[in-house]
Amino acid sequence: MSQSTQQVTAQIGGRPTVGVDIPVCAVLIAMFVILAASHMTILQRNRRSGHKFIFNGLCFGFAMSRIAANVLRLVWATRPTNADVALVASVFLNAGIVLVYIINNLLAWRIVRASMPKFGWNKVVRIVNRVMLWGVLGLIVPLIVIIILRIKRPTLPHIMSASNVVTKLAQTYFLIIAVQPAILLPIAYFKSRNGPIDPFGKGSWNSKFIVLGISVTLAVIEAGFRCGTTWTPAPLASNPAWWDHRAAFYCFNFMIDIFILATLLVGRMDRRFWIPNGAEGMGSYSRGLERERSDLEK
Repeated sequence: MSQSTQQVTAQIGGRPTVGVDIPVCAVLIAMFVILAASHMTILQRNRRSGHKFIFNGLCFGFAMSRIAANVLRLVWATRPTNADVALVASVFLNAGIVLVYIINNLLAWRIVRASMPKFGWNKVVRIVNRVMLWGVLGLIVPLIVIIILRIKRPTLPHIMSASNVVTKLAQTYFLIIAVQPAILLPIAYFKSRNGPIDPFGKGSWNSKFIVLGISVTLAVIEAGFRCGTTWTPAPLASNPAWWDHRAAFYCFNFMIDIFILATLLVGRMDRRFWIPNGAEGMGSYSRGLERERSDLEK
């Protein structure tokens, strides 16, 4: 693809400007800072009380990646010709969201194991799921590499061809990972209504589905937007599609992320989805809770 062709192709979100993007990024940064601080506060409080729950730490890392992406986009607005800033901003934008897919996946499997223990604790099923999650991390590396090459060497035809293949493969795979909990949760819900469950955490069973269901739905929407825009041929810059405009860029990338982080925070996932340390096998969730209550009574 030639440089001239690249120049007339619309870019999702467009090139940031001082008048529009700096105020928006400043507000988003403030919101992500609040969310990051809140998740880290909960993580530290739980750690001091012996309540092990690492997912708040993952949410903190995700929020920090979004802060970095907005800071870099803000800097990019003041230095529009700096390709290095645009490069790093793109890397943070694409890499951070995988943490949400992993969080949703792992929490969903806790519900599956509690409601469908024979399936959820099946060794083969667990290995397959682990391989799929490692596949997410495995695709992040080539995706970042191809982003770097695409920005650094935009005139090389084989780089652009490889970029299209890798980007489509990665975003499609991420969509599959994001959709997996959306398939598992309804099955687990209906199964739990017709049979016993292995209880874990605090709060009602329905509240777990509501909190995680909101997070999963939002993640699927974002993954679908990313995958759809990747597979759709880029329109000309003179006639951009609706998904190329700034409103779509900020809403489908950052606003959805804010709602996900806020849902997991306000929904107190650290209480609802906590399981005993060392839980392994059918019935281990409830047995661990009984041991914990017994230790407290002593």
